[in-house]
Amino acid sequence: ALAGTYTSAWMFFGTSAQAVEEGWLLPPTFVGASLMLIFGAPLLMRFIRLSKQQGSTSIADFISAQYGGSQWLAAAVALLAVVAIVPYLSLQLRAVADSFLLLAQDAGRDEMSASVVTAVVGVTLGLFALLFGTRHIDSSVHRNGMLLAVAFEALVKIGALVAVAWFVVHSAFDGSADLARTALASDTVAEMARARPADTGYLAVVVLGMAAMFCLPRQFHILMIESDDERDIGPVRKLIPLY
Repeated sequence: ALAGTYTSAWMFFGTSAQAVEEGWLLPPTFVGASLMLIFGAPLLMRFIRLSKQQGSTSIADFISAQYGGSQWLAAAVALLAVVAIVPYLSLQLRAVADSFLLLAQDAGRDEMSASVVTAVVGVTLGLFALLFGTRHIDSSVHRNGMLLAVAFEALVKIGALVAVAWFVVHSAFDGSADLARTALASDTVAEMARARPADTGYLAVVVLGMAAMFCLPRQFHILMIESDDERDIGPVRKLIPLY
């Protein structure tokens, strides 16, 4: 489930665009997340232990509890999280809608409105959250149905990515060597490489990827709230980097 929430729809669009525009062979957000899980596991375990001891239900509760349970601080953190996440949610909806419209256009169907598709996707995801995420008000109750659905989604994502990669390498090109030779001989690729700045900010995005593992509200919820205890970090730190 943690892999499914971290590798969101926009993440798949964004990392591929970064590879094209910045020339990054490894997505820095994924590198940062892997480094945090592998080397920052003691810190994450401490966060989980504190969140369980304090009964935190969100990142706002967690931060507030470290400063005497200030309600004003909790409200400020919650407001900041909402302001920061709304544009990100809009990107998620746009990514899903654009994917659907692209497939519908290739299938030869009539032109559809992006706003209608986005609205349908938003309502569908909202109903999913109501059915699987908010049936229990008690924060101590684990939402196993939601976690199972998100975990299955993560398998679908990685399966789709592998299928596309296999098609590109073995159908569009005659193997990975042919793909590399074609890319090196491409004038477009060479022009893009010359246009890139010397410093693409790779390390800065790596740090952001490390922070995103526990600062994003959805990541905090899956990692801190839905986990049973700090021992869950053991398998997570091995499986997520592999994913």
